[in-house]
Amino acid sequence: MKQISDTAALKLAQHQGCIELKGLTDLAQSAADGLAQIQEGLILDGLLDISIETAKALSRHNGLLSLGGIRDLTEELALALSAHKGCMSFAGLCRISDEATFAITHTESELLFEGLENITADAAWYLLQQGKSTFRLDHDYIAENKFVISKLFAKHREEFKDLSKKELQGIVDAPITRDASLVDCHEAQFRKVSANVLLREMARALEAVTAPEAEATTPSLKPIPIGFAKLAPHELHRLANTNPTDESVVAAGPDAVKRVEVTRDFARRQLAELNNPARLMGFSGEHSDKVQEVQKTADDLGYKGDVILGHSDTEPLVVKAGTPEKGGNKQFSIYRDGNGNRSIVITRKGMKDHAATLGDAVAAFNAGKTSEAATASEIVPEKELESCDALIPAGSFEMGDSLDGVAAALPAHAVQVSAFYMAKYLVTKGLWDDVRTWGLTHGYPDLVMGRGKARDQPAVSITWHDTVKWCNARSEKGGLTPCYTLDGSVYRTTYHNAVVCNWNANGYRLPTEAEWEKAARGGLVAQRFPWGDTISHANANFLGSWRESYATDTGSYDPSWRRDTGSKPYTSPGGAYPANGYGIFDMAGNVWEWCWDWYDAAYYGSSPASDPTGPNIGSGRVVRGGSWNNNSNNCRVAHRHNGSPAGLTYINLGFRVTRSSIT
Repeated sequence: MKQISDTAALKLAQHQGCIELKGLTDLAQSAADGLAQIQEGLILDGLLDISIETAKALSRHNGLLSLGGIRDLTEELALALSAHKGCMSFAGLCRISDEATFAITHTESELLFEGLENITADAAWYLLQQGKSTFRLDHDYIAENKFVISKLFAKHREEFKDLSKKELQGIVDAPITRDASLVDCHEAQFRKVSANVLLREMARALEAVTAPEAEATTPSLKPIPIGFAKLAPHELHRLANTNPTDESVVAAGPDAVKRVEVTRDFARRQLAELNNPARLMGFSGEHSDKVQEVQKTADDLGYKGDVILGHSDTEPLVVKAGTPEKGGNKQFSIYRDGNGNRSIVITRKGMKDHAATLGDAVAAFNAGKTSEAATASEIVPEKELESCDALIPAGSFEMGDSLDGVAAALPAHAVQVSAFYMAKYLVTKGLWDDVRTWGLTHGYPDLVMGRGKARDQPAVSITWHDTVKWCNARSEKGGLTPCYTLDGSVYRTTYHNAVVCNWNANGYRLPTEAEWEKAARGGLVAQRFPWGDTISHANANFLGSWRESYATDTGSYDPSWRRDTGSKPYTSPGGAYPANGYGIFDMAGNVWEWCWDWYDAAYYGSSPASDPTGPNIGSGRVVRGGSWNNNSNNCRVAHRHNGSPAGLTYINLGFRVTRSSIT
C-alpha cells in the first residue's frame, strides 16, 4: 500500500491501539487529517518525505508518532511538527541543521533520535536543553566539541566546585566504564553519565589539571583555574591571544597544542561575557595578525568608538552591542545598544580588506545612516525598564478559557486575586547584569551569566532557580525584605526545590500563575490575547502561525527583529509593542516568562478560589506568554506550559518581577 485514501484513514482512526502502515510511501494532507485522530501510536516509517501541509496535519496527533524514514529534517518541516504533543521518533534521521534542531526542540513531545550522524555542537546543546530528547554521541565527539562540554560544565559546576587537584587528576585519568561506545544523552541520565565519560572529558577540556611535562616545555602557560574564575582580565587577554602554532608549543607535542587551543578558546569566550573595556574587541586565530592593523586604521581615521570583529567566535560581543541599524552591508554594520551607544561590527567577509571596510564603516558611523534606526528619544529610559509599579487591582477574573478547547486551560473558573504590583517590562539583560554583579560579592556566588542581545533586551537562558535567587539579590540590594527562603534562611545559592515564598514580604518575586494571567488579560474578559481576539506583528513579537484563523501574520518571524546582520534570539526591546490595559508590555510573545507555581495540567479542577499558588510539588514550573519563536496559540493568555526549574534555559525564556507591596 503506497497511498491511503481519506476514507480509509478515517476508518483507521476508529481503531483502538497502535497503527503501523509499513508500505505507506506517500501521504496526502487530507489523509493525514484522518490519521491524526488515532488515539495511540502511529508508525509511518515508510515515508521518506512529507509536505509541510501533511506535517501540520500530523502534528495534531497526540500519541507516538514514528517517522523513521525521514532522512533530512528541514527547519520548515521541524516548525510544522513542533506543535505535536506526545512522542516523536526519528530513527532514520541522518542529519539535522541547527535551525531545525532549535525549531523541533520547542515541541512538548518527547524526541527520540537514534541515527544522527552529522550534528553540530549547537544542535547537541539544543537537544540537551530540551530535556525530553534522547540521542547518542560518540565519545570522541564529546571530547572534541568543547562548546558542549563548557555548557555541561556550567550545568554541573557544583560537581567540580570543591574538588582538589588530586581528585581532578583522578577524574582525568579515570577509565570509561560504560560498555557501549556511545553515550545516551538524556536529562534524567546526566548525573549518572557524568560520573564517567562526561565528567572526565569536562575536566580535560577545562584543563583543571596541567600536565607537568607540558608545563615544563611551555613555562608561559599556567594551570587554568576552573572556569577562569581567578584570572584577571589582562591574563585572559594574554591567553586569548596565545598561538597554538608557536614553535615552543608545537615542540611540546600534540597534547600541548590541544591544551593551548582549549585555553585560548575558553579565554575568548570568557572575555566575551565580561564588561570588556577594550576598544577593539573580538579574537580569532584567523584574524589575530590583523588586530593591531585594525586598531591603527581606526586611530588614523580618528574613530574613537568600539570596533567588534563580528564573527562566530565573538557572537556574545555582537549580541551585547545591541541591535543593527539600517545602512550596513555584508562587510560591516553599525550597532546601537539600549543606552543609545553605537559601535562598528566588521564581519568575517569585511576582514578580507579591513582597511577599506573600516573606512566605509567610519564614514557611515559619522554620517549617521540610521534612517530606520531607533533614535535616543525612542529608547525607553533604563530606569523606566527597571520599574515595578504597575498596580494590578484586587478582584475576581475568569482564569482559563474554552475558546479553543485546550484541555490544560479548562475548566474556566473564577479566581479572586489580591492587589499586587508588576513590572511593566521584562527583566532586561542590563538589569540582570547589574544585580548579578552586586550579588556575586554579597552572598550569591553562582548566579549565572544569562544571555541577552543588549542591555535593553530581555535577559534569557536563565533557570527558574536563578530567577528566584536573583529576585532575592535585587531585594537585598535595594534594602527590601527577600521573599524566598530555604530552611528558614534567605535563599542565595545552589538549586533546591524546597524553596518557600513569604507572600507578605515587600521584596521582588515571580508572579503566581493566577497573578500572571490576570495581569496579562489587562482587564479584558473572554479574549485570547491582552488586546483582543486576533494577533499580528503589530501587536506582538511571535512566529507567524500557519494554522490559527486568529493570526493574520503567517509562517514567519517578525521582520523587525530578524535581520540578515542579526542573530538569534530575535527578541525585541521593552516598549516595542503596545501595552495592555494595565500598562504592561510583552505579555504575549517576545520571551516565555517563569511563574512561581509547579505545573499540573489538571490543577484547575481543584484550584483554590482565592490567591492560588499552585500544587505543592511537581516536576516542572509554569512558564507563560509564548515567545518570538512560538506560534500564536502559545501566545494566548490562557495557554499553559512548563519546564524543568533547574534545567530549562532556552534563549526564548526570561521573566518579569512582581511585588506584594511597594511600601
